[in-house]
Amino acid sequence: MACKLEIIPTDKPTRIIFGFERAGSTENQFNLLGLYQDLGIDHFILPKTLIRWANQGVLLEEIKKLYDAVMVSNLGDYYPWLLRNQWVLDGELAIVVDEDEKDLEDILEERGFRAGWIYAGGAPSATDQEIRDCTRKWPEYKDDCWFLCSIVLIGQCPGPKSGL
Repeated sequence: MACKLEIIPTDKPTRIIFGFERAGSTENQFNLLGLYQDLGIDHFILPKTLIRWANQGVLLEEIKKLYDAVMVSNLGDYYPWLLRNQWVLDGELAIVVDEDEKDLEDILEERGFRAGWIYAGGAPSATDQEIRDCTRKWPEYKDDCWFLCSIVLIGQCPGPKSGL
């Protein structure tokens, strides 16, 4: 519906599953909206297909497959934006909203922990323990940067007392 109305979605689960929470700036959110509009208009991808891909954690990969099949001259502006900002839809960062055993806040915190690690150049295959062992050795400034990336990538912002 947001694509048809050309507005940024406000529904929290929709914003989370489709990357709007992680996109951050209004400009990034409009680029993401444009990408989804192109997918519906140019590629006839149904919303339920996008939801399935997001829940399976393959949204980015499937979108890239679609665009990789298109001639370079027909890519438009949104796909190059996505390639520069893959962290917005990265399957490693995908959040399945229907997880019964955890509430959404816990899921976001876990994803932010890993998202910050990957964004900072850490190996996506690292275990939580390996990440903790490595980051304990970091200087304070690097740990602060990792923390900032972690919370920004899940659509949050540091509070005034966080020291950042």
